[in-house]
Amino acid sequence: MKKLMLLTLPLMFCMACSEDNDDEIGKWDKTIWEYSGKKYEAFVDIEVPSSGGEYSLKCKNYHPWICGFSVKEDTAAESVQYNRFGKATVNGDFEFLQYNTAAKNDTLCPANHIGDVCAWFKTVTMDECKEYSIIVPENNGPARSVTITFEDGNAFSYARFVQAGK
Repeated sequence: MKKLMLLTLPLMFCMACSEDNDDEIGKWDKTIWEYSGKKYEAFVDIEVPSSGGEYSLKCKNYHPWICGFSVKEDTAAESVQYNRFGKATVNGDFEFLQYNTAAKNDTLCPANHIGDVCAWFKTVTMDECKEYSIIVPENNGPARSVTITFEDGNAFSYARFVQAGK
């Protein structure tokens, strides 16, 4: 009998905690991005030529910030994950700090300024995080990619840039 009660206890707990609630996590609308005149829900995939370029993403329903990114120096290589968080400085400015979640020697993305995300990737934030200009310089090596994670509360979205190599 004790075994039966132990087995049903988790089930009863789940049922008790599963009431419908309008504030539940996961009920947020998907982030809507506009890129090159088209609308994308939650995920944008952009092909970048080896010559590089500047790309504009506009968020239509949130003010998302960059909370992390995953970089591949070579599209066949394993990605390196970075997280970002912001803090207010003594003079009231806001600066982003980023760290490598694998705690490897950070030579790939050593940047620590608002627009400098990575050695080969830069963002310019406009309109209070509603619009991002992404600048990708020329690539003289193998194909590479970066996936940016955007967040606004419980709403997350992604933009992946895959740059051709030479």
